Amino acid sequence: MRLNFLSIINLIRGQEREQQELRVIHDKLKSTISLLAMLNERNQMLIKQSLEMIDFDMNLLQSLRTSPGVGQYNTSSEVELQGENSGMFDAKS
Repeated sequence: MRLNFLSIINLIRGQEREQQELRVIHDKLKSTISLLAMLNERNQMLIKQSLEMIDFDMNLLQSLRTSPGVGQYNTSSEVELQGENSGMFDAKS
């Protein structure tokens, strides 16, 4: 036999006050669990969006650092291009 709040409530027939207290506790727990499930889903979505934004930013930075024409001018006004080994952290390797 599997015990849960509803089965315990049914087992204590004749003890109306205790049954009512258990019903109130059951309802509060059910409401709290529903709220936690909703918050968990929201947090998962926010984490996913944050990771996608970080990935976008990393890709943007990497493409800006390796694009032709993007670099620094030296003293003779020549562009020094920065290569792929420019100190960026590569999380995918």
